[in-house]
Amino acid sequence: SETTGWVPTTVAPVSDSMTENAEEAGGGGDSDLGGTLASLFRVLESRAVAYGTLERAFKTLVGLGSTPLAARGFAQAVAEVTSEFAACSETVRGIETQLRGHGREDLAELVRAMQGEEEKKLKVTVQAQQLKKQYNEALAHGEDCNCGPEAHKAFLSSDVLYQNSLGALFRQKQQVVERINDLVSELREAYYEELEV
Repeated sequence: SETTGWVPTTVAPVSDSMTENAEEAGGGGDSDLGGTLASLFRVLESRAVAYGTLERAFKTLVGLGSTPLAARGFAQAVAEVTSEFAACSETVRGIETQLRGHGREDLAELVRAMQGEEEKKLKVTVQAQQLKKQYNEALAHGEDCNCGPEAHKAFLSSDVLYQNSLGALFRQKQQVVERINDLVSELREAYYEELEV
């Protein structure tokens, strides 16, 4: 008999193009420290927009189900967001190099740490989306199946597993976001101090 319970498959790794740092790029952009930090904050805004695009596309995918049209739309959104994240990473690496050029190794290390946390945030976000997609597909299959009480019991058990797994990812993401916010706060303090000079 066919099992209707949801079992999480191995989460596929995020593609390298979505997470790997671009090569360090020096030069170009603003020549003063304040301008360099301002460029960083613009990158953060671009990342926020990209996350919004990814989340809206995923909600559309879940809402329409795994139809060819929904799948193509989501794939297109992922491609666009992948390109945006790659561009953001390259810019951030360049900003890190510029900060070292300004003699601000302290700020450069903050930027590097923030970039590392951003990579973790992206991985957790994609893992959570994959988990939701797997579960929704299993749920749709269970609704279409005229299954007996044992299968129903198995699905209830898998639902608990799903909720626990999703909750763990949510807590992990929260911790990452808090670390990013702390790092950004330190960088903003440096920016405001520079404006007062």
